[in-house]
Amino acid sequence: MNESPALSARLPQPASKRARNQAAAGQAGGTASRRTADGHILSGYDFGGSVITTKLQGARRAVSFARPAGRVAATFGAIIAANSVANAQPLPVYTPETLLLQPGTKGVRAGNVLIYPQLDFDLEQDSNIYNLDDNKVDDTVFVVRPSVRIRPDTARHEFVLEANGQLRRYFDVKSENSDQYGVGARTRLDFAERTAATASLRYAHRIEPRGSYGDSLESDQPIEYDTLDGAAGLQRTGGILELRTGGNFRQTRYDDATLDGVRLDTSWRDVDNYGGFARADYRVSPKLRTFVELKADWTDYRSEPDVPRDSNGYGALVGLRMEVSELIDGEIAVGYAHRNFDDPAADSFDGVDFRVSGRWTPTPRWQFGLEGQRRFDRSPLANVPTVLATRLRFVAQRSLGRRFLVGTEVTYDNWDYRGITRKETRIGGDATLRYLVTDQLTAFAAAGYRDQSGSGDNARNYSGSNFRIGLSIAL
Repeated sequence: MNESPALSARLPQPASKRARNQAAAGQAGGTASRRTADGHILSGYDFGGSVITTKLQGARRAVSFARPAGRVAATFGAIIAANSVANAQPLPVYTPETLLLQPGTKGVRAGNVLIYPQLDFDLEQDSNIYNLDDNKVDDTVFVVRPSVRIRPDTARHEFVLEANGQLRRYFDVKSENSDQYGVGARTRLDFAERTAATASLRYAHRIEPRGSYGDSLESDQPIEYDTLDGAAGLQRTGGILELRTGGNFRQTRYDDATLDGVRLDTSWRDVDNYGGFARADYRVSPKLRTFVELKADWTDYRSEPDVPRDSNGYGALVGLRMEVSELIDGEIAVGYAHRNFDDPAADSFDGVDFRVSGRWTPTPRWQFGLEGQRRFDRSPLANVPTVLATRLRFVAQRSLGRRFLVGTEVTYDNWDYRGITRKETRIGGDATLRYLVTDQLTAFAAAGYRDQSGSGDNARNYSGSNFRIGLSIAL
């Protein structure tokens, strides 16, 4: 599966720091936090990037893509050549955070409306595009990620329209080509001092990434599906006692797939999810808050071909929110989660729940981040009611002068298929070098590795690596 709403939020920042960064991001074509077309949300700690500017057009015409390694190396050479003629003026950026926010990007103004377009390009060589243990296939893929954000320039309230896409084109294995896209709107209404209401609505067309637990059929082409998400909330913040409450829903509808040329009806995977929460924060000191959060959710499958898969659950978290300084802040919470399944053969779940996020900037050039969460996700199998997913993610960044940013990311994922014995664990790592060519143009090169191991019913084991280069253009 692709979604992890709580993990998609950017690692927390102190209020004063957050306000300045939001202002800077509002000036940036690429904000510090954005949603990709495959459902993930990339924050200021994500190190993916993208490539190509019109300065490269002449150089790219002369490139031969006869061999995968040559394709990547030749394009990277074109980027370096383009950099020599780029308009590179001194930039007042030093820390990893300000490098990533690209403070010089101001968007395009049309009357009282601000428009923030962004266009990313990737060229990636992958050693195992199907994420299989045997019969590995390598290929090179060209990825284009257009996005745009539109918002009125208002003194009060907020309304934002967003759209993005991801087009993937493989050089050899054409059946893996895919088009993904999403459109959405969100708003914040300030009713009175410290009181606000929020709402959002989003539609997206996605694919299940190869090797993910949603890729259960090993179909001829990537499995496609559509989602409709909505959320609304009410909050009163800024005092000794802060209160938040809200609800959300998600409808997921799958397209038919094919296996060895035979069409498969996958409508049994269609599911509706509903949830709600309430949270109270108490200010112990200016730098420390305690909080209690209650939540509940329901999962309703539209058809149940084998066994009943509907379920519902609730939980409670108790935690601390720390804003020690503008250099270190975070949130940690632990608690209890319960889930009940309609299938009498599936044991109910009673166990530990947790959520953690934090950011530490020990020096102006170093920044570290950590986030993690547990959640129940929709099932990819007809005999499994849900998958318990646990995720941890650690990132580190260091700025080298005013233009270079190096980073690394390590991820840990564990999936527990409830009702059967299957369990899987995946560990991944990325290392990235970014170069801020101008305020609007960023080039990058990155390498990554992944390894998944599992046990139980039809568990998947595989490993793979990738190397990618890219450019990101933001106005």
